[in-house]
Amino acid sequence: MPERMNNRRQGTTANLSAEQHAAYVREFQTALRELSKYNLQIPRIAVDGVYGPETAAAVAAFQGAHGLPVTGHVDPATWNMIFHEYNRVLSLNAPANFVEPFPSPDTVVSLGDEGSLVAIIEVMLCAIGQYFGNMYEVNIDCRFEEQDAQAVRKIQEIAGLEETGGVDKDTWNTLVETFAHINRPIYNPDQTPNLL
Repeated sequence: MPERMNNRRQGTTANLSAEQHAAYVREFQTALRELSKYNLQIPRIAVDGVYGPETAAAVAAFQGAHGLPVTGHVDPATWNMIFHEYNRVLSLNAPANFVEPFPSPDTVVSLGDEGSLVAIIEVMLCAIGQYFGNMYEVNIDCRFEEQDAQAVRKIQEIAGLEETGGVDKDTWNTLVETFAHINRPIYNPDQTPNLL
């Protein structure tokens, strides 16, 4: 998928060189081509930098679909609407933002620690414990207590790490990888998405 494009206001293209004009056309052709995947009224066009009849037809179709005067020319209002819609579609399809809660490579979460990082560790331990029968039960209470340390030692034992009961970077990475593995979606051929 192309990178998100700038929503810059375009005035006249009369002062552009041939190369600049082609780049300008390619920019909105790329956006229109992506939008045509979601709106069948907009014909699929080549991204070639040429403002020919196919591009003009796609622009006119876009204008008609969005209540703009149907001219087939990209005026500032059309440009802004193309990129408003393009950026909206990109944001709908973009993955969710994520956080990196582990503060630094030198951090070690151990007995007596409290807070949101402990809660995240407990959530992962709890999920892993439900998936594997040989894990210790963990409560999610934002306090790193002996039951948490026991579960961590079991993970460390299985992973071949030093069994400290504390969560250092290597143990954290093992927890995250295991948690991600057990939470990945399982492919079901009967539930393939309808792409029409």
